[in-house]
Amino acid sequence: MAKRYSDQEVISMLQSTDIRMHNEALKFLHKAYEPMILRYVTSNSGSREEAEEILNDVVFTFFKNVRSEKFEHQDAKISTYFYGVAKRKWLTELKKQKTRPRAAEDIEAWTQADEADDSQFTNYENQELVERLLEKLEPNCQKLIRAFMDGWSMEDIAVMVGFRNAASAKAQKYHCLKRLGKLINPSL
Repeated sequence: MAKRYSDQEVISMLQSTDIRMHNEALKFLHKAYEPMILRYVTSNSGSREEAEEILNDVVFTFFKNVRSEKFEHQDAKISTYFYGVAKRKWLTELKKQKTRPRAAEDIEAWTQADEADDSQFTNYENQELVERLLEKLEPNCQKLIRAFMDGWSMEDIAVMVGFRNAASAKAQKYHCLKRLGKLINPSL
């Protein structure tokens, strides 16, 4: 029977300098969270291969965040983190495929994500104007909005721009988009 590790043990293993500890932790994460992610993706229009791709992506993102100290254990359990990141990544993938999720609880999230794509910032007819206006924002807002427009997840944006977590990045995105909106239409 494989050893079971606590969240703190997994984090310590990933933060160590011992490659064997990294490998052991990564194997454990794959084995521990594969059933949950497989069940979620396959019950929402996905295949086993797509679920495994999402799992690999989530494990890699988690590893990067732990190594760069972006994952705060007190903010969430690893299982909550894995489920949230997998869900966001899969909904993004469904959007790219223009496939509607089957799970009722995800229809609202999918619709909101779809509405975000229809915003004046991502489908603005004059991209040159948006680029000029972006230059008027501070560098972190520019980087965040460009990453958002390129379709990056809030989790990845948090890592790229240097926020504590996806929630912080999402809050900052709101403020940056509001500033950009005021540049586009001062009456907003």
